[in-house]
Amino acid sequence: MLRGCWIERRGGETLTMRWFPDGAFWRGEWMRYPAGGAPPETARYRIAETPRGWQVCGVREDRCWPLDVTLPTMAEDPPERMTVWASETALEMRVHAPDGETDLFRGQRDGCD
Repeated sequence: MLRGCWIERRGGETLTMRWFPDGAFWRGEWMRYPAGGAPPETARYRIAETPRGWQVCGVREDRCWPLDVTLPTMAEDPPERMTVWASETALEMRVHAPDGETDLFRGQRDGCD
């Protein structure tokens, strides 16, 4: 369900996410288009299996989180993880940390250009 293009509108800004298989892992490309026409912000992600289980890694900042593909919960184990949930029409990516949760992306399926 993850494969393809996604879009989220947050007030005046727009976020897009693209996910495609790339060899043994999945490659994600995130873009944020700020309100007012400022240049877009970009980030790349990778989902891959490691000896410690599946992980989501931010490519540029070289940061990884254990991947949790269950519905979002308040579970404490592991204390920091990323939840990825995809359906035919929606994609949610959320970082769970001891100090709270951060929505990375909550969008709907979109056509790939």
